[in-house]
Amino acid sequence: MAVVGSVVWFVSLPGTQTRQQQAIEQAADDVLAAIQSDDRAAFEASFSPSADAERVETLWTNLHQFEIASLRPASNQSWQVVWRLPGEDAAASHLVAPELACSWWRCGLVNIGQQPGSPTPIWLTGPVSVQHAGRVAVISGTAGTDWLADAVAASEQLSQTGAAGLLRPTALQVVEVPADAAAFERVLAQPILQFRAAGAITWRADSGGESPSGLPPATRIVVQPTSTQHLTAQQRQGLLLHEQVHAATGWLGAPAPGRQWVSEGLAEWVRLQHHTEPAPGGAAPEPVDCTWAAPADEEFTGANPPTAYQRSASAVALIMGRPDAAKLLVGLWRDAAQPVPLLCS
Repeated sequence: MAVVGSVVWFVSLPGTQTRQQQAIEQAADDVLAAIQSDDRAAFEASFSPSADAERVETLWTNLHQFEIASLRPASNQSWQVVWRLPGEDAAASHLVAPELACSWWRCGLVNIGQQPGSPTPIWLTGPVSVQHAGRVAVISGTAGTDWLADAVAASEQLSQTGAAGLLRPTALQVVEVPADAAAFERVLAQPILQFRAAGAITWRADSGGESPSGLPPATRIVVQPTSTQHLTAQQRQGLLLHEQVHAATGWLGAPAPGRQWVSEGLAEWVRLQHHTEPAPGGAAPEPVDCTWAAPADEEFTGANPPTAYQRSASAVALIMGRPDAAKLLVGLWRDAAQPVPLLCS
């Protein structure tokens, strides 16, 4: 292999890697070096002349807004990309698919696309912009509703909620707002109909595997663009506050089987400290009586999820009045065998 400028030439020898394997590895090195050195010419030179110029422009403009901690081949047909925003104390890990065009003498990138069946970084779905204020950043694929002010308001409300020391917010909370339903489906690699009742979700952006940089996986809030397009500012703040509670309790891990109500009840209880109106499509929490039974996990995605949220918030409200609230909630969260205390007299 000989390198002349930014053009990669390949000579295949017996027992060596194939041209395409060499090209995938070399292109990953070239793209990472170009981004980290802010060298647009080198970035463009890693692409084939047949690549769509507008797409290359979009990729450069998008990637230029982020810190790319690592970019390396994960297989013969994919790269692992580890990326974050400046100030973020964690990083997202994704698999992406480099697309090559090879002639008899040279291989070059044509595109960087979604790895089939895998969540894709929002910066691959189209043009994005980044807005930042305080402890919140918003990556948006649309010039529509500005979510930043509402995310900042929710963050301030979260900081005013003690929740018995259960909340551990990250240095920077990142909210992703895909441009449309198609972009949302690509970000989560799931059909949007699966989230038709949800305004947003919170997830660990670690679908690409463990980061070789040693950075912990980032927790991201992803807004569902279809179901939130008509929300008021207060409703958006309440939605984001609920999701920020999920992000701030990520240190607890996933709830034990049958204990989704603890996580959702806590998030809804915090929301109701600052937003007394019911969530869109829901009703106010109902008093807990001696017949109260914990909602099953599947009730939160069933035909009438608001009921599960109401019942959970009411139960957590009673638990939060106890002196051992934090210890009790952590135990209920992590241990499916721990009995639920009597929540009535």
